[in-house]
Amino acid sequence: MLKGHSYNDQIYYSVADRLINNTFLNGTNGIFQNEGSGCSLSNTSNSVTISDGFFIVQGGLTEIVNSETLQVVLDGSYCVLVYELDMSKDNTDTSFVQGQFKVLTGQSSYPALTKQKLTENTGIYQYEFARFRALTTGITDFVDNRTFLDYNSIFEYIQSQIELIEDNGLYVPKTEFDPVKEKVAELDSNPKLVVSDTQPTPISNKTIVWIKPKE
Repeated sequence: MLKGHSYNDQIYYSVADRLINNTFLNGTNGIFQNEGSGCSLSNTSNSVTISDGFFIVQGGLTEIVNSETLQVVLDGSYCVLVYELDMSKDNTDTSFVQGQFKVLTGQSSYPALTKQKLTENTGIYQYEFARFRALTTGITDFVDNRTFLDYNSIFEYIQSQIELIEDNGLYVPKTEFDPVKEKVAELDSNPKLVVSDTQPTPISNKTIVWIKPKE
């Protein structure tokens, strides 16, 4: 059976949309900082509030309309404020129930987060917004752990790589050098090969072999 997710008279399923976004973002989660209030955080002695804004978790886009406020039990626990996706739940036309904010608690340390692979109807994934202590006297040690999506930097990087390709340049990880060298040799015998640490690369902790056209 085939599903035509982007064809006429076919239903575009949400799992396909999340897959595209998550692949493009390389699994990165984060908030759109300049949309609405950027999901800013605030707290009272016994509650935490997330303001309006947009964010993406594992490719899925969520909007906070107005704000979300959670009450906190002051029992001395270690708390982590998370946005949880539970794909086993069923949404309706009027209610989004697969995603919700939660306060995870631990009595002796901060609890570990669940980060399962999400499919169309299975998997739980928790994205951290903040962590704090819930002492009997009130919330303390509040740490904002939000991350932000920077599409401008992504597009600038892509543009820089396009320009490098247009200049007949190519970079590869050293581990992938030999196959690339063979391919280049097929196109242009005796290419000039230069090891450079000055060329931009999204791959950290790896030596990059920069291949330039021979002079």
